[in-house]
Amino acid sequence: MNVEERLVPARDHGKLAYVEHLARYYFASQFVQNKRVLDIVCGSGFGSKILVEAGAQLIIGADQSIEAVEYAKDNFKHDRCEFMVADAMTLSDDLKGKKFNAIVSFETNEHIQAPNQFLREVLLLLEPSDSLFVVSSPNKLRFQPGNPHHLSEMTPPELEEMLKRYFREVRLLSQTNWIASSVHEQVTDFSSAHDFRFSYEPKEQDALYMIAVCTNGELPNIRGRCVLDKAGEIESLRKEILHRESLLSQLRSSQAPRAMRVADHITANLQMHIETLEKEVATLRQELMQAHLEFSALRDLIRSTKEGRVGRNA
Repeated sequence: MNVEERLVPARDHGKLAYVEHLARYYFASQFVQNKRVLDIVCGSGFGSKILVEAGAQLIIGADQSIEAVEYAKDNFKHDRCEFMVADAMTLSDDLKGKKFNAIVSFETNEHIQAPNQFLREVLLLLEPSDSLFVVSSPNKLRFQPGNPHHLSEMTPPELEEMLKRYFREVRLLSQTNWIASSVHEQVTDFSSAHDFRFSYEPKEQDALYMIAVCTNGELPNIRGRCVLDKAGEIESLRKEILHRESLLSQLRSSQAPRAMRVADHITANLQMHIETLEKEVATLRQELMQAHLEFSALRDLIRSTKEGRVGRNA
């Protein structure tokens, strides 16, 4: 898999998929301070840098794509961040006995034929106590079906049941997308300048993705995170819709005169056809009346002939 198939901030900033990944990494960043962290399927590496900047002692970003790893090394260097090629199904061999206090893996297990084997690999790499596994997965009940790259989509109960085979504590959370609009001063500290209001209360079944925090120790305090990004993709879609509506309006306007001419032509042809039929009906009526007269005369002739014969015979 090459880097074109991974999210890249410089290219994908403003796209919904990129914001979804940002939210996951910022959510996970609350658990990584002073910890050794493994980012499985790190892609282009931007999420690994978020985690190291949140105070991680060490981040190893692992991905099976050589191109993605090279891109990460070139674009997201940090003295406490390493990137390496590794396969999710053979992590314990690829990482040669390294141990971690936290492992994150976002949108991975649905691409794996054997997710249980993947979880066994995760357990081999986690420290035995006070370690966390943070994982995300699309919700089978809500996610658009038919993705050819997804091999094992799950419902929330199915994901929770699978994770509880390997972890004593599992907290399942929802990831939901919103449309947001902000009124603000020209400031940079939006977190302190905003009072959030929600016009819609999400329901459990609305979650497009599930996020799970797992441990065989004690779960930490967990806070939800919200990421707001520029509405680039929405603006592009809005402009495309407006453009298409304009083209449709122009098409309707340009076609209206022609449609009227066609309608007038059809109406004229129909009128001519009706007039022809009316003439044919009138002719048929005359012919029918003439036939009726001839029939009456013939009937009278037959009657008088019969009467004459009777008189002679008498």
